[in-house]
Amino acid sequence: MIYRINRRLSLVAALAVIVPSLAGSITAAQEVLRPEAAFPYSLETSEDQITLAFQVQEGYYLYRERFGFESLTDGIVLGAPSSPRAISTKTSSSA
Repeated sequence: MIYRINRRLSLVAALAVIVPSLAGSITAAQEVLRPEAAFPYSLETSEDQITLAFQVQEGYYLYRERFGFESLTDGIVLGAPSSPRAISTKTSSSA
């Protein structure tokens, strides 16, 4: 009888420690960063070029087709943007 009570108390104590830590992990995993935190960037300009570099946080992705650029200055025409080769996040499963 005492063995069962001790075992139950041990289980309850273990759950009391584990469940809150799991809940904290789940909450942290669901927290969405603001864009300026998820995609911090640096900008460099020269006479004929603008370079925009992103430091994308883990778990976040930038999609090339979602970008658009325009000049708000009359007489400034932007050429087609160039970007580095994409990094594939898809994994192939071998059956």
